[in-house]
Amino acid sequence: MHIRHQFPTKYTIRQDDKDWTLQEVEEERDLGIITTADFKVSRQCAKAAVVVLSLSDCKYSLNPLSQTQID
Repeated sequence: MHIRHQFPTKYTIRQDDKDWTLQEVEEERDLGIITTADFKVSRQCAKAAVVVLSLSDCKYSLNPLSQTQID
């Protein structure tokens, strides 16, 4: 994941005289916190909403434009 830059960058780790190239990812999760390269919290909020709705008896859509009940 490239934080705040778009330069083509490769990161490597050397172990036992061999270089390992790290895979680029769009988001990272650590200690339950989802971090994206643009630092937007929408993925974290959506994940939290799904968890809360699954624990409750709420029957409303996750679409913020819709206030209709799901049957």
